[in-house]
Amino acid sequence: MDLPKKIKEELEEKTKDLSEHVKEEIYKKVFEKYEKSVADIGEPVGLVAAQSISEPATQMILRSFHYIGMAEFQISLGLPRLIEIADARKKIKEKYMVIYLKDEFKKDPEKAYEIAKKLREVNLFGIAKEFQVDIFNKVIRINFDLDAVERFGLNIEKVKGIIKKKTKKLDIVEEGNDYIVLKGKENMSVKEFYQYKERIKNIQISGIKGIKDVLVKKEGEEFVIYTYGSNLKEVIKIPEIDYRRVYTNDIYEVQEVLGIEAAREVIVREISKILESQGLDIDIRHILLLADVLTWYGEYLGVTRYGLQAEKSSALARAAFETPIVHFVRAALLGEEDELKSAIEHVMTNQPIPFGTGMFKVYYKEEENK
Repeated sequence: MDLPKKIKEELEEKTKDLSEHVKEEIYKKVFEKYEKSVADIGEPVGLVAAQSISEPATQMILRSFHYIGMAEFQISLGLPRLIEIADARKKIKEKYMVIYLKDEFKKDPEKAYEIAKKLREVNLFGIAKEFQVDIFNKVIRINFDLDAVERFGLNIEKVKGIIKKKTKKLDIVEEGNDYIVLKGKENMSVKEFYQYKERIKNIQISGIKGIKDVLVKKEGEEFVIYTYGSNLKEVIKIPEIDYRRVYTNDIYEVQEVLGIEAAREVIVREISKILESQGLDIDIRHILLLADVLTWYGEYLGVTRYGLQAEKSSALARAAFETPIVHFVRAALLGEEDELKSAIEHVMTNQPIPFGTGMFKVYYKEEENK
């Protein structure tokens, strides 16, 4: 057995200025460490990883908060976030992004704040002072908050233009410097108008959908933008942003935009961050194995009956998770065969598991007396 190529190259790079004798000693020490870290043949690494992560997880605080950038943004890094990752939930409670700017813009505070303004999603409700609704006459009067309009760097005429464009079922009957009056068309029912008035409040005026709030913070020599909410696909289109260093905790977004390998890296970072915040020390190899399992089939799947369990080829393994009768009936109807390869099937059939000493059989041959 020899050291992997990557470790060898790194070792050579770091010891190039040392004498041959010292190099040999360092190589021996590294090789000893490597030998100890390699799993033995037949070692059930999956079971060890599951136990190594699950046991400390029982000691985790349910609600641990981590401040993103500054105290204004805090996200939960407790047990609920770990469950979100393991279950591969599409709707996560708290999304955030960390956005870095390109070299020519990263030291310019004015540019950083300008880009941050472009990112934040602003809807009509956020710049309106009051909505006056007359349901029976199907009339809505929107009074604008001119201070909010100015604060978000908007133009009142542009705002009115967006409202006109996005309210095709309503006619503008009156408008002023700080208000606009809309009336439903003749063929519009009262019920339809009532439903429509709620949708009007959520009309997007500017920014990127999903970015609820932004914060600019100076880190070292550069300005970094933190966002509450995420939209990776649209954010990386902004030319001033360094798309290579944009980070989001939305694993599905990363999978869709950057691919499954990038999604796997986010899983590793997020789980490591959760455990570090709780003061728990778990070998990184257990986390890497969990990330590999969650992304094994080329897409992000959770440890649920419709995720990884549904992908298993063994009917007994599928039946061992939550809904046994459904899987047994389906397997019987389809005439499935089970090769009994993993531990679950062997436990269910009362057989030695195929790990460790269970991987081989020992026979004793009695010699005949001469």
